[in-house]
Amino acid sequence: MESQWRQSHAGLDTCESLEDCFRKVFGDTACEAVEVKQQLPSIVSGGLESEDFWKELYLRIFRPLFFARAHEDPGLRNLIQLDDGVFVVELKRAANQPPWKQPWWNGSRYLDPAEVEDYKGSAPCVAEVKKCGDAIALLKVRTESIDVPENLTLFPYTHWAVYAMSSLVEQSTPTSLQIYDMVANVSNITFQGLDLDLAHLGGTVAWQPPELMERVYSYVLYLAESAAGDYRSQIGNQVLAGTNAQLVPAETLRLSYTHFAVYTRSTLAEQTTPSSLAFLDEVSVAGNVTFIDDDLDRYEIGGDLIWLQPDDDSEVEHYQIYLAEDSAGSNRSLLGNVSQGVHLFAVPPNTALMSFTHLTVFAQSALSEQTTPSSVVIVDTIASISNLQLIDLDLDPLELGGRAMWTPPANAARVEAYRMYLATDDLGAGRSQVGLEVPVGRNYHDLPPETALSSFTHVVVYTRSGLAEQSVPVALPLVDTIAQVSDILFPDFDLDETDLGGLLEWTEPADTSQVRHYDVYMVEELSNISLCTYQLNLSEEVLDSNDCPRKHMGTTDMGVANLTVAVDTDLANYTHFAIFTRSSLVEQTTPTTHLIVDMVASVTGIRFTDQDLDLEQLGGEVRWTPPALTQRVYTYRLYLANDPTGLGRSQIATDVPEGLHQEDILPDTGAYPFVAVYTRSLLAEQTTPVSLLLEDKYAPVSNISFPDFDLDATDLGGTLTWDPPADESQVEHYVIYFAWMTENASECPQEGVSDTYVAVISGSVNFVLAGATQSQVELAVKAALASSLGVDPAHVEVSASLGRRLARQDRRLSQSWTVQLACTQMSSSCSAVLRRLLLDVANWLLVLIECWSLVG
Repeated sequence: MESQWRQSHAGLDTCESLEDCFRKVFGDTACEAVEVKQQLPSIVSGGLESEDFWKELYLRIFRPLFFARAHEDPGLRNLIQLDDGVFVVELKRAANQPPWKQPWWNGSRYLDPAEVEDYKGSAPCVAEVKKCGDAIALLKVRTESIDVPENLTLFPYTHWAVYAMSSLVEQSTPTSLQIYDMVANVSNITFQGLDLDLAHLGGTVAWQPPELMERVYSYVLYLAESAAGDYRSQIGNQVLAGTNAQLVPAETLRLSYTHFAVYTRSTLAEQTTPSSLAFLDEVSVAGNVTFIDDDLDRYEIGGDLIWLQPDDDSEVEHYQIYLAEDSAGSNRSLLGNVSQGVHLFAVPPNTALMSFTHLTVFAQSALSEQTTPSSVVIVDTIASISNLQLIDLDLDPLELGGRAMWTPPANAARVEAYRMYLATDDLGAGRSQVGLEVPVGRNYHDLPPETALSSFTHVVVYTRSGLAEQSVPVALPLVDTIAQVSDILFPDFDLDETDLGGLLEWTEPADTSQVRHYDVYMVEELSNISLCTYQLNLSEEVLDSNDCPRKHMGTTDMGVANLTVAVDTDLANYTHFAIFTRSSLVEQTTPTTHLIVDMVASVTGIRFTDQDLDLEQLGGEVRWTPPALTQRVYTYRLYLANDPTGLGRSQIATDVPEGLHQEDILPDTGAYPFVAVYTRSLLAEQTTPVSLLLEDKYAPVSNISFPDFDLDATDLGGTLTWDPPADESQVEHYVIYFAWMTENASECPQEGVSDTYVAVISGSVNFVLAGATQSQVELAVKAALASSLGVDPAHVEVSASLGRRLARQDRRLSQSWTVQLACTQMSSSCSAVLRRLLLDVANWLLVLIECWSLVG
């Protein structure tokens, strides 16, 4: 049986689904879709064939909706409150479709106003029930107006007709009003495209307002796919009347739109027939972007970014340059910009590459920057040297010198030169350039000798392109080669004052790897030696321009740590030896020095008395005082010489070892004016002796007389007498010979009786002795002396003389005696006599005391 509830509304009897039923009730064009958000249990459990389904559908859904007041947005129906629950029916209507046009009725007829009031309980939102189009609209009593739906088709109607209606019938003669159709379209639409991307729009749409503005409330701008506004999309919000332009935001997607559509809008509705403009978008893309990196550091770029002018750059004001992570400009970082007409940008050197892979060029209009740039892939040019080497050949401490060498970069196409610096770290801080830059092709650079190390710790080499110098160099720690000799030793074995001679020795440096030679000088001024520039000069003596007098003594090879200083080397005004090490590059400027100690070892106090009493003959003992310093004195040499300097000298005997300070000149030695004593070291003999002017003693007797009192033939007897020499200071005795005359005295044989030579030992003794007579004193001294000397008392002569008397009360008179004594002894036994006396002086004193006792 057909459900009475299903027949309660026209069309329900033929619907096949819930959605279809809604379409049948509200018109095929009223809804796009119907969605029941929550349903009653009977609806959920029932079906189209269920009587309860249709009853609930009518009572719970359709009837309330018939009396629901239309929402401002006719596409939605809000919540409807029911006694036994809440559910939502949401109608989604196409935006360009009018509201539903079905009459409101209860299933069999149109409702009268009273019935409308009765339904308020079931439909609390009901305010009015209308019939639109050519139907009748029923209004509540006391209602004096009705809203005419927008987009109501006018043709063929010309008037509004208002009929009053009673409970019985509608009047047949209405009151009418001729309809005036208001037309308000804009004109002269213009658009200047300022978004420079092909797929984007941006700029200002402007128009002329309608001639009649009294009903125009605002304008609405759309993008549309046709001049009629098909498939349109609104741009921004509505613009109030009085404003005749609207901004199209930059980067508005163009999609398939071809027109701008401008709709006027009244307080009731928006017009359906717009004014439109077909647009032509501006596209300004930089072409053929190129970039060569002239920053030679890894992870840094710099150089000229170049591009071609776009085909149409009329709207371009600037070009914005970015580093980006891809060709689309992702995660970009602004580098700078240039004005329209300039198609080159200088990327600053040392620009950090980080994670960027592209350089991008964005055209910028007055509105915005384009979103699709032109780009170029960054190729990071890396051109650093390698294998940097520098061996310090300046052997002074805190000074450098040598040749730095390196391997050029594998790709040196962008390299124009190399620059070398000394720096305080491996990154080139506090650097100081060494000389001029080095052209490509030469892979070395000389560091001048005597370059101050200062606070530098590294040598760094930068490559330079046409753009800039590298910011990160290749660095090498500096190693200051120090090669100075030490422990200099020079014992001067030339014993003359201001003369030197000996072996100069030293200890080689610990590191001799760079040492080639040792240069030895004598220098004058040690105080300014650091200011002197000593360069090897083989000339004997050089005075530098900075007043550093020096004398080159010689050069030895590395491994030879000594130099012989020739004897008689003039010390002059030099004060020090200076030993310089020399590398293959240069001689060091700061030598090791050694104070020169001039060993002076000359004797003093030479004494000599000539005891050869012949004219022009010498004989006797030479004595001298040794030098204060004798450690270098090996022997002494004595010469007879013609002048004090030793000219024409003749050596006396052999060398005298140090420790003995006397030497005999044998009798009959030919006379010279001077005797010279030279000290001699192991190396050499002095050249400047100490000399003594000699006095040749001549002591001949005179007036010899011999009266012969032996009257026999061939026999003689008597006294031989003579006068003593004028200077008899050295005469100890006289020797008498028998002789005969000859023409050549040297041929005379010398004959004599043995022991005919005598020696006289003389002296004196003083003592105090009381109560003795002169004879007693003489006898006691004579006996004691003869006994002590072991000689015959007849050969002893004693003469005593009384000195003074010392008188004291109650004491005997004391006497002081002076005794002159002499002992005449044969020369052969004289030495033995003296030796016995010297060895045992106390014995002779005891004997003397004993002898005094014997004489009383």
